[in-house]
Amino acid sequence: MLNKNSNDISIMLKRLQEAKNELLDVLDDWHYMKHILKPRLDFTYDAIFGDYEFELNLRINHAVELDRRIEIISFKLNKGEQINPKTLKSINNIVERENKNKSELSNNWNFKQNQSSNPEELSTLYRQLVKRIHPDAAGENNDLFQYWENVQSSYKTGDLNRIKLFYQTICKEVLSDLQNNQDEERILRNEIASIETNIIQEKKKIDKLKTEEPFCFQDRFKDNHWVQTRIKLIQDRILNTEMKIQRNKRYISRFDKTEPSSIYFKSQNSNSSYKQSYAS
Repeated sequence: MLNKNSNDISIMLKRLQEAKNELLDVLDDWHYMKHILKPRLDFTYDAIFGDYEFELNLRINHAVELDRRIEIISFKLNKGEQINPKTLKSINNIVERENKNKSELSNNWNFKQNQSSNPEELSTLYRQLVKRIHPDAAGENNDLFQYWENVQSSYKTGDLNRIKLFYQTICKEVLSDLQNNQDEERILRNEIASIETNIIQEKKKIDKLKTEEPFCFQDRFKDNHWVQTRIKLIQDRILNTEMKIQRNKRYISRFDKTEPSSIYFKSQNSNSSYKQSYAS
């Protein structure tokens, strides 16, 4: 029972509620940035730079494929193998299979990223939150409903950590522990410290988010000089990547025109011949 140091306990209970409210505000800030502000900034960025970025990404992907083909050609030459059009077709098939596997792995990774490490705990905590937040369970006059979309997005993305934070601020009842524990101050002090630590960690995440794209561009979209400078930067990257693509294509095309025996002779006698040919 709260029969000792009741004034101190009351102060600590007030501080606990303040800490919970602050953590909820921080969680709300993160949700706003990720699910409201980011789509807006992405839309603005794509409207200005989207065509340039699309063109650049196409060329980068093409350049990576050509680099991989040349890597395999180099490996075969160093082993003394002949390179001919049939070999090139085989190499192309290898690269295509690798790209397909990479795409599947990427999709699987993204799927796993959205899966909780402990789905049972995630569901259990989520159900408890629903009882406290959703109007159908908690009634119409419920101030906590403002966090419903935030909780929903955390649950759908399998973000167990954020669900735990919501549970700690909305569902966890410290008073029930106090009624059966003589060390009320220690329990309250530990709970306040835990929430304050979480506040610091979540604020760091938000600060880091602000340094990342597209958030770091938020105040620059109306700066015409910055916009034109960035467009020029992307265009330069497109040009440099295209030059690399054409250089790689010229090198690979030689194997369609050169007799296999001469290619074999080069790789057997001097690896520098390959390097000089590729560099030209």
